[in-house]
Amino acid sequence: MPAFSAKSAAARTLDDLLAAREVQRARGSLLKTWGTSLDGLTLSPSPQPFYTPRSSAVGAELANCVASLSLRLAQAEAARDCLRVASRPHAPGTQEGMWEVLLAADGVVDPASRFWWSPEFRSLLGFDTAEEFPNVLGSWASHVHADDIDGALDAFAAHLDDRSGATPFDVCYRMRCKDGEYRWFRARGQARRAADGTPMHALGVLLAIPAAQ
Repeated sequence: MPAFSAKSAAARTLDDLLAAREVQRARGSLLKTWGTSLDGLTLSPSPQPFYTPRSSAVGAELANCVASLSLRLAQAEAARDCLRVASRPHAPGTQEGMWEVLLAADGVVDPASRFWWSPEFRSLLGFDTAEEFPNVLGSWASHVHADDIDGALDAFAAHLDDRSGATPFDVCYRMRCKDGEYRWFRARGQARRAADGTPMHALGVLLAIPAAQ
């Protein structure tokens, strides 16, 4: 039994999930009003250029707004995956499982970090018990394909190091299952941070990618 609750941590993201609906509505409204591009100066579908110093400033402000809303939506989507996995019962053969880590005091992954792999996470790889797949980083690291592990670790480090939270953790890699076969998985996660942006705790989900994809 982990010393910290994935379910309660995921539940704290409910406000983000509810806000995501408003994010989508707001983004659609902005695009409808200002045209199909908010990244450049195409602020109106009108064939006449709509470019003045003020319209340029407004366009930049709107672009920043959309970028912020898009970030919140991406964070809410990751939180939604975690909450969905945490809140529903799992049947044998489920294709997703949760993971969680309590980071060291300085917000980095080191031997002091505490990991937890859910029973569903282990099941994705063919393992049944914590004795077979212990709650340590090495359990995961020793099963990730050699060609993929650097990219996966770099993606997680980039997410943790970005104190603004703007860098998502969303990466695909191969893992060796108990039967010796490598299969593709997608890992998504979100860090919970202190007021200064230092990551304290990360919660995520591992999803099996069908072979056809």
